Amino acid sequence: MGIRWREISAEHKPAAWTALRQWVDWFVREYQLNTSQITECWFEHSDIVAELYAGMCAEYKFWEEGTPGLGAMTTWHPHVQAMTARLAAMVDKRQCHITGHQDDPADLAFTYNQDRWARIRDGLTATVEVPREGINRRWRPIAVAGGGEVIAGREILVGPAAAVEADQITGTTLLSGAAAESVQLRHTTMGAAAESYWEHTTGPGRQDGWTRHTDPEAETGPDTTEQD
Repeated sequence: MGIRWREISAEHKPAAWTALRQWVDWFVREYQLNTSQITECWFEHSDIVAELYAGMCAEYKFWEEGTPGLGAMTTWHPHVQAMTARLAAMVDKRQCHITGHQDDPADLAFTYNQDRWARIRDGLTATVEVPREGINRRWRPIAVAGGGEVIAGREILVGPAAAVEADQITGTTLLSGAAAESVQLRHTTMGAAAESYWEHTTGPGRQDGWTRHTDPEAETGPDTTEQD
């Protein structure tokens, strides 16, 4: 016990099976289960084995300390009720208690789209905090692919913080809120990128040029800033 069932070595598996069978025999007698909750072929169904092994480990844990406590009443016995309901559902979907043992269906085999999988696996999600200024400024994320291709993401408009003259005090309370001097921007680069950073416009107009935002914590890839 204390180890995942799938990780038990071949050397120790016979002893583990024996211990689990002894515990299951006790469990069935102690809680007066019937064949609609567990069948004689339980050991041939991996999901039922997993449920019973988890139950055995949990029951042992409750009594391991050897001192009186509330765990058995407040945790173990509610788990018994939930576990027997799950076992009953597993038995019901197979009907082994009515028709005799039914083999489990073949394992579900996934056919992965490896290209799509690689895009998610190698993707990058980065968050950058940028200042609110007195003008509207557009921001966009940039990624540089391994071959040098520059990819620009969707533009986000960041304007100055709202300033409203106070005219009333109400609902006074203490909250943790975002700093008014900055906002956070986030983007996700799909696929492996050699470099990723943000750009912002040099002024408030839509025809203004773009300049790179220099924030080492918000960038990925090699350091391209000039050194003194």
